[in-house]
Amino acid sequence: MSKFGELIDSEMPILLDFYTDWNESSTSMHLF
Repeated sequence: MSKFGELIDSEMPILLDFYTDWNESSTSMHLF
Protein backbone atom coordinates (compact mmCIF):
# COMPACT_ATOMS: atom_id res chain seq x y z
CA MET A 1 0.00 0.00 0.00
CA SER A 2 3.00 2.32 0.13
CA LYS A 3 2.69 2.97 -3.62
CA PHE A 4 -0.97 3.91 -3.13
CA GLY A 5 0.01 6.36 -0.40
CA GLU A 6 2.62 7.91 -2.70
CA LEU A 7 0.00 8.38 -5.42
CA ILE A 8 -2.44 10.08 -3.06
CA ASP A 9 0.22 12.37 -1.58
CA SER A 10 1.52 13.50 -4.99
CA GLU A 11 0.78 16.96 -6.39
CA MET A 12 -0.48 15.50 -9.68
CA PRO A 13 -4.25 14.86 -9.88
CA ILE A 14 -5.13 11.20 -10.36
CA LEU A 15 -8.27 9.33 -11.42
CA LEU A 16 -9.06 6.03 -9.73
CA ASP A 17 -11.64 3.58 -11.06
CA PHE A 18 -12.79 0.78 -8.76
CA TYR A 19 -15.14 -1.89 -10.01
CA THR A 20 -16.03 -5.56 -9.72
CA ASP A 21 -17.56 -7.95 -12.21
CA TRP A 22 -19.73 -9.68 -9.61
CA ASN A 23 -21.31 -6.58 -8.06
CA GLU A 24 -24.67 -5.84 -9.72
CA SER A 25 -24.66 -2.13 -8.84
CA SER A 26 -21.17 -1.62 -10.27
CA THR A 27 -22.09 -3.28 -13.57
CA SER A 28 -25.14 -1.04 -13.91
CA MET A 29 -23.00 2.12 -13.71
CA HIS A 30 -21.86 3.64 -16.99
CA LEU A 31 -18.53 5.30 -17.66
CA PHE A 32 -18.67 8.91 -18.76
